[in-house]
Amino acid sequence: MGGSLSLRTPAVQELPMTLQDALQRTLVLDGGLGSELERKGCDLSHQLWSARVLLDQPERVAQVHRDYLNAGAECISTATYQISSLGFRRAGFTDAQAHDALRNAVNLAKQVRDEYQHAHGRRALVAASIGPYGAVLADGSEFHGNYPLTFDELIDFHSPRMAVLAATEPDLFACETIPSLLEARAMLASLRHSPHARAWFTFTCKDDRHVAHGEDLTDCVRELESDPQVVALGVNCTALRRAGLRAC
Repeated sequence: MGGSLSLRTPAVQELPMTLQDALQRTLVLDGGLGSELERKGCDLSHQLWSARVLLDQPERVAQVHRDYLNAGAECISTATYQISSLGFRRAGFTDAQAHDALRNAVNLAKQVRDEYQHAHGRRALVAASIGPYGAVLADGSEFHGNYPLTFDELIDFHSPRMAVLAATEPDLFACETIPSLLEARAMLASLRHSPHARAWFTFTCKDDRHVAHGEDLTDCVRELESDPQVVALGVNCTALRRAGLRAC
């Protein structure tokens, strides 16, 4: 699997101090959280995936954040990709527990980031990860996007968790593994409730031209690229041979 994120200007030597600084350069992101947790021996078979580790062994998540910072990452993503009220209810938890998990994940990443800054004199960004609706189903639906939700229903799904995350004041949102233009529009509409928030949007693709659901990636990019709340566009969870997608 591979990822690509398009920022707007050449790299410089200093690590970013603010999101505005980051937008003036190429930003080094962290890698997969789940794969690193699994490599460390964590069981990711639960339907909540890495969120289950966050609940039971938060120190394992913190260690992955540290490892990525030590390896040179300038931005770490929170363990919130699959957290939502719906997903937690399906797993036997409450909405309140889902909201607590969202807050705890961001606070954990911020704590690790701040400790790293204190020790090394360099500050990284914290991106609040937002996965698609399909990730909650835990059946691979995020890789085709063929789920029977309307635009308004997708907004109803994404808005509450994005509001909770916005209140924790991450540096930005990471809207990831988006399979369709419809869901990207819904995520952007949900972001509107937090007008000062900024986000990157990354799609998962099925070939060199199309996102997983079938829309042309070029059309997705054109629709989002001029939005003032969107700071970067790219692809993730896409085969490396497609990293040079024609639309990018």
